[in-house]
Amino acid sequence: MEELYQRFLDGEDSHVAQEDDPFWDPAEVIHLGSAHIWLQSLAYCMKSEEQVEFLNCDGLEEAVLHIHIGPCSPTGQARGEEDVVTDPLELLGKRMDFQIRIVRCLGTKWLKEDAEREGCAELSCSQPGLMVTGEGHIMVDTKKISTVMDKGQATSNQIPELYLKLLKLEQETELLRNLNRVLREENVFLKESIEKTGSSQQAHKPSNTLKLTVMTAQLPAAREINQMRTQQASCDREFAKALKVFYQSMNVARGQFLKLRHHKPPEDDQMLRPFVHQQSQMLKDFGDLLESSLWKLKNDVALIVKKKRECLLHME
Repeated sequence: MEELYQRFLDGEDSHVAQEDDPFWDPAEVIHLGSAHIWLQSLAYCMKSEEQVEFLNCDGLEEAVLHIHIGPCSPTGQARGEEDVVTDPLELLGKRMDFQIRIVRCLGTKWLKEDAEREGCAELSCSQPGLMVTGEGHIMVDTKKISTVMDKGQATSNQIPELYLKLLKLEQETELLRNLNRVLREENVFLKESIEKTGSSQQAHKPSNTLKLTVMTAQLPAAREINQMRTQQASCDREFAKALKVFYQSMNVARGQFLKLRHHKPPEDDQMLRPFVHQQSQMLKDFGDLLESSLWKLKNDVALIVKKKRECLLHME
């Protein structure tokens, strides 16, 4: 040990196997537990805020994780409110990118048991160096990061280059999918136009007066059907917009509820009065948000139903 230390002081290069290195003292890996997060909000392309329990192997709470989950573009830009969808089927078969940020870890018992223990090391992870277990768990570890850093410069340069190529291919694939969808819709529209043109030409060549009278009587009915379809599409758009606003409000209310759930009273008795006042204000804000969201949804749906009834009465 003294010889190795002296070599180190003299600046000499000494290579010793890890098992023979007396100074090798690796950090002990401790599995505190696991947390399960519901990704349901991502199906609507909405950001979510979670406070989930961190459970050990016995199912007991070890800590509480405060997590932010937000959908983003393939380049990492956060999605806005205009990207929220009301029907998850719109995202079926499409690529979905999202970011998970662990804001803080609350009430970690492992740290409370021994005040001399240090906190968790800051970790980072990117897609090129992603490690996934056989069960599908994503691993973020300092050991993995050091292993990646020890690789050759050529490999480290190739990984971002391959990732950029893959990203470009995925963007081109998505563009082709959108173009294919537009062409399909245009094809259907052209087919319908041809069918309507053919039926109108047949209507202009009646064999007798009776057929002409029948076709003339059917034209208003066709106009009414088109009007009804247009009105139905308008009602569907308004209803989808109302649901979108309601989902956004419920997401905010859910975040407030999670804060209330984990808002614990202080140990100092002198701080109880401010705590009760703050708790009451948070409950009031939560109740007001719920009431206003439900009232707005009820009012929007009532207006849509009224508009639809007026349209049906007008058709009759």
